[in-house]
Parts: sequence; C-alpha cells; structure tokens
Amino acid sequence: MIVPGGTHRSWATAKDEGQSWRIKECLVYETDLNGEKYVLSADRWYRIDTNLAAEVSAFFAGITPHVLPPALADENEEKYNNRIATGGHNMLCLDRKLVKPTGASYSIEACDFLQDDGAMIHIKDQTSSSRLSHLFNQGTVSARVMKMDGAFRDRLRTTIAVQEVALSLTGYQALVTNSATPFSEGAHLIVYGVICSGVSAGTNRLPFFSLVTFRQAANELRALGYKCAFAWIAKPASTTTKTKRTPKAPPTLAAAA
Repeated sequence: MIVPGGTHRSWATAKDEGQSWRIKECLVYETDLNGEKYVLSADRWYRIDTNLAAEVSAFFAGITPHVLPPALADENEEKYNNRIATGGHNMLCLDRKLVKPTGASYSIEACDFLQDDGAMIHIKDQTSSSRLSHLFNQGTVSARVMKMDGAFRDRLRTTIAVQEVALSLTGYQALVTNSATPFSEGAHLIVYGVICSGVSAGTNRLPFFSLVTFRQAANELRALGYKCAFAWIAKPASTTTKTKRTPKAPPTLAAAA
C-alpha cells in the first residue's frame, strides 16, 4: 500500500505488519559501469571491489547444485513446506518443529526437511538479503549444534519420531545418531533451498551481499566438516490479480462564510 510521503505500509501477515518505510529503501539494484560494480541496497550505493565481486560469484558457481520439487504459483515458504510434507518426496518435514540446544534459552529448527539420505534442507523465499542471511545462519547454527550437542540430537530424534507417526513415514529417526554414538558430519549434506519466482530455476542469481554471506556460511560449514549444496526452487509467476482500488475523491472545501 502506498501512502503519502513516498512510503510503503505492509498489511501482509508478516512480522512487520503495519510498519512503514520509504519506497527507495526497498529497492535492490546491481550494475556494471566502466569496469566497476555498483550495488544499491537499502537506499545506499556501494562500489564493489571487482576482484571481490568475481571471487564470490565464482565461489557460488562452484557449489554443488541440489534438486528440490518446484513451487506452485502463489506459494510462500509455509505453503510450499506444507504441500511437500505430504507429497511423497522422500523428505520428513521439520518446519517449525523447535528443539532446544543444551543450556540455551531458545529453541531452533534443525532444518525444514530431513531427506531420506540424511541431507538437512533449509528453505526460504527469495525476498531480501536479510532474509537470505537468516537462512544461511540457520544452516550453520543447526550444523554446529548437531555436531557438538548429543543431547540435542536425542531430543531431535524424539521430535522426528513424533513427525514420523503424524506423517505415516518411517526410517528418518535412524538418520540422526543419538548421544551415545559418534557423530559423522558426512552423514548430513547441508542444503540451502531458495524459492524464486518469475523465471526458471537456474537462471536466477543471489544479490551481491547474499553471495558474500553465503560464502561465509559455506566456509563455516566446511570448517565444521560438512559439505553443502544449493537449490533453486522454481516458482511460476503469480497468477493472482490484485483488485484496483478506486481513488478517493479530493476533499470538498467549505464555502467561505
């Protein structure tokens, strides 16, 4: 919704509902000019070192691709996860199934999906660099806790058992070792899946700052002993037609007395 003063107000069901911000703060743009790369993000222009730009792009291009089921038009992360959870895709949905690490005051998602080969899949919509940064951080936090916290794995196994019953699936609990068994990072490929709309998967690219944070996350995962992969989740362009609002008539000025 556009309101006077060039601002946007969110009336969606997201956590920022009712807040407003300037339209130009929403714009993200990248261009190459005279051999230099420039990025517009959050109302600020950045001139990017060309070597850094080439390095992060090459790093992302070298990441192992992973294939995930496509999204439907108008599906967001929640709707996609709910549909895939019951679609017979050899994955157990753990979206919003929170488990508390030992000694922590908060709980985390181990992943959105546990694949039948042990891969741990984290999914987000491609909406903003900050949202993608959250996705990459979610993967590294979960991987670190899985490796170091055996009691967390025990609690996760309990959660998995409940989900197996709820979704009529079997075999997933055995993919996560308990606290009495040595943990193997090689048993869990860490997969980042990004839902992208408008064009076919594979033709998209991450914003520059997301490429930077992705490289940081992937390097941290490698330092922990994991391998990681990336999946574009293709989503058709939205078929929803927004109803045009009838502009309000200008206020009538009272006649002078």
